[in-house]
Amino acid sequence: MILKVSSNTSLYLSSVPCINNRMKKLDNVLRENPYLRECRMTVFTSMLCAAFVDNPNLDKIKDKSFAHGLICYPPQWTSKTDIFQYLDTKTLKGMQSNEIFFVFDASTEGFSPTTLQKPFFDLLYHNCQKYHVHPQQIIYTSANLKDEENIQQYNEKHGITKSINVFSFPSFERVLTYDDGKDNEAMEMQYRTAYQNNVEMFNGKYFSSLSRINRYFRTIATFLVSNSRVADKALISHDKLDPSMPEVMKTRVEGLADVNPDDIDRWYASLPQIVDHANFNRNWALDTPYRHIHDQTLFQIVNETCVDHLEGTVMFYSEKTFRPIAHFQPMIIYGNPGANRYLKKIGYKTYEDWFDFSFDDIEDPIERYKKLLESVENTCDMLDSMTQEEKIAWRFKNVEILQHNFMVMIHSTYAVDKLAKLVIDMDRKHESN
Repeated sequence: MILKVSSNTSLYLSSVPCINNRMKKLDNVLRENPYLRECRMTVFTSMLCAAFVDNPNLDKIKDKSFAHGLICYPPQWTSKTDIFQYLDTKTLKGMQSNEIFFVFDASTEGFSPTTLQKPFFDLLYHNCQKYHVHPQQIIYTSANLKDEENIQQYNEKHGITKSINVFSFPSFERVLTYDDGKDNEAMEMQYRTAYQNNVEMFNGKYFSSLSRINRYFRTIATFLVSNSRVADKALISHDKLDPSMPEVMKTRVEGLADVNPDDIDRWYASLPQIVDHANFNRNWALDTPYRHIHDQTLFQIVNETCVDHLEGTVMFYSEKTFRPIAHFQPMIIYGNPGANRYLKKIGYKTYEDWFDFSFDDIEDPIERYKKLLESVENTCDMLDSMTQEEKIAWRFKNVEILQHNFMVMIHSTYAVDKLAKLVIDMDRKHESN
């Protein structure tokens, strides 16, 4: 087995057919528009087709078809954004007669679907009402793992008894794929490779902290770790800032202990800091291996895309969470509140053997990062007392957890099992005209 970082086709698949025409995907049904686009397949639609093959006892919906729209990034979404107007007449009539499903695909995003900026539940129900489409014909999919809870709360709040179908899953597990091989033998080979590479490449940098896009809280976090007493133990990456950003940061962090405004100016002048790739304008999320970073360090601070609380409506993991898992490396996540412990809910084992996660549920993003950094500093202090061999042994000290998480990732166990339950439930509830 050769582990590799997939190209963009991992999430936007160009030529993967629906097996045996079960749950057939319809092509060329959307007119050009700023909200949704068609593509041959995504990870979700490929999984959907496979779920119908894997569940041959489906009765009511086994021969249905689906139209598909992958979200774009228009200037504005509203609760009354009319997306069904862009469907061809035949497809819309099929939806109205309960013969065709519509997949609203946000599977690479972790948006909160009830906000003013992304009111996806509002607009889907609005479109159903306007065009007389039963909500059962809608499949909303996202990478926000709270969306089943969100739709339940939304329906209760609005007195809705006929719900759209909602499926959330950690789609970025599929960023990393592997060639065919016997699972256990292949996993053992990958584990031995990670261990040997670390023995050969570890040169005193304990951890990495990567930040390629200047998100507000992530920028502050990178400044804090760069200004910490363990900065010399880290591989840190960050792009240069907009000229106004240092002043904004000073306002936000002025109450933090040990932060001097001059330190922010000095850090700003040192940017960009580069340990991976110098081209910050390109999105490398679904491209290019980061193996050399994992191989020379002991752990990683994962700087996730979203760190806000958002009233508890979001839990999102990008490819950044799964890269250290792929390389058998312990990690500490700076993400949504509870992001480290939430991994247990999707089948992973967490890293308490390595880190203190008492910071994990703190709602304020900066306060949470400060406590995270304390945990990292304490870990680095402990590592300082070890020999080179002991430090590497520390990284790999709980082999069972590292290998378990690798296997969960490559099989996408949580997503596959959950989707099987969804299609069975859709079949049971489906109403025909």
